[in-house]
Amino acid sequence: MSSFRPDGIGTVTVEEKERFEEIKERLRILLENQITHFRYCFPFGRPEGALKATLSLLERVLMKDIVTPAPQEEVKTVIRKCLEQAALVNYSRLSEYAKIEGKKREMYEHPVFCLASQVMDLTILSIEGTEREYMDNYARPTVGRGWAQLDFRVHIGVE
Repeated sequence: MSSFRPDGIGTVTVEEKERFEEIKERLRILLENQITHFRYCFPFGRPEGALKATLSLLERVLMKDIVTPAPQEEVKTVIRKCLEQAALVNYSRLSEYAKIEGKKREMYEHPVFCLASQVMDLTILSIEGTEREYMDNYARPTVGRGWAQLDFRVHIGVE
């Protein structure tokens, strides 16, 4: 039970204090994780002031009590640890990406892929050639219109 006296002094039970410390620890862990993965927490752009607000909240969570600020060395140590973990996360993701890209490169060099690529290229060239032939032989601009309003008609034997 909490009770507040008229002189402003309040009391907190041991159970409440323990619960508060658990929540505070969970929040500290969450904030450290968010700082570590900050680049990936906001995939569509980081909100203005998000990092500053997160660091400010972390600093408040690290405070020993309401009036005593957290020692700057402790805050710097926690942030340094987060940055080291962030570097490790970034390195891991980049090396995983490089492995995937390496596998893709190997796939592109595979003979079956090369053959399929050549067939695709020939198909595209054939389609482009057919389109050019159609434009040259079967389509003509309508008389009386400017180039900006060019209208193509297909010859079906009727003039």
